[in-house]
This record gives sequence, C-alpha cells and structure tokens, in this order.
Amino acid sequence: MEERRRFIRFGVLLKGEIEAKAGQLGVEILDCSRKGLKIYAPQSNALEADPLNLRVYLPERDSPVGVKAKVRWMQPKERGCVIGTEVEWIEPDAKNEILDFAYDLWKETIKQDYASAKFS
Repeated sequence: MEERRRFIRFGVLLKGEIEAKAGQLGVEILDCSRKGLKIYAPQSNALEADPLNLRVYLPERDSPVGVKAKVRWMQPKERGCVIGTEVEWIEPDAKNEILDFAYDLWKETIKQDYASAKFS
C-alpha cells in the first residue's frame, strides 16, 4: 500500500474529550502529526458533528488544548472506533506543545530501542 501521509506521525497516548450528543465523550489520542490526530472513541454512535470539537489534555498543562478537526476516516473496533482526523484549527502555541511532547516521547523510545539493541 502506498504511503500518502505528508507528515510523520508520533505515537502518543493522551486523554481528550469530544463534544458528543449526550455531553462530553472521553477519548484517547493515539498519535499525532503536524496536521492530524488519530483518536480512539469508545462510542462511535455518540459523535455528533464533523468537524469535531476536541479538548486534548497534556500532562504538564493546566488547561486543555482546544482543537477543531475534520473526520477523514473511521474504523469500527470491537468496542468503539478509531478515527483519523485532519486538524482544521488549533492554537499555534498549543500545537507546538503537543508536537514537542510527542517528539520528546518518540526520542526517548528511540534511545531505549537503541540501548537495548546495542547491549543485547
């Protein structure tokens, strides 16, 4: 399969919330890139809008990051679904915070992989 992504995706696990029919739906951010987020939602039928209004919670930040994202694809799972999104709007400083967090996490993973391979 041909890779069509223009930007590197960084695996990350962050908590989030989407505005849903019955209020706020807790979700998990599985990965992020410069232009998109992959989200796990426990209830796909609860999603009400496209674009999605999303709040992303970073460990070192007091308030959540507001994101507006367009749904590009949805993949049903046994419980819930995985949603691929394209970010339409995010505060510029907050975008940098998310990407810096994801990049630092990725760097640590690479270091650990290298260290374990080197001494195995």
